[in-house]
Amino acid sequence: MRNFLRNLFQREKEPDIPAPEPNYTEIINKIKQTEESQDIQPGRKIHAFDYDLFELRLDRDITNQYRITVFRGSERVYSFTVFVTKQELQKLDKAYRDVISFLKENPSVAHLPDNDLLKGFYFGNS
Repeated sequence: MRNFLRNLFQREKEPDIPAPEPNYTEIINKIKQTEESQDIQPGRKIHAFDYDLFELRLDRDITNQYRITVFRGSERVYSFTVFVTKQELQKLDKAYRDVISFLKENPSVAHLPDNDLLKGFYFGNS
């Protein structure tokens, strides 16, 4: 019995397996198709995909800028305003890469991006 309990509670920690890189080309193509096929109002979801424990949703804010919102479950954790136009999809690709890099490497408030392409905001509790 003692061996059973010891084996039950002394399990080795499973190795951390990094989340696979998203297919950015496929994401950008889906966004392009969605925007070409319909007129999407500000605040309406254009595209969403899962990355690790997060869901990343793309929409446009009231200033007509792209916005990438990061959710953990139903909780909005981060939001990133992306300063690009509909014609600058290569920059949107770079913005997605920067957001994924932020989530992978150091997702802390002190390291939120703030540059010509991307401005990050934190919505968590702490």
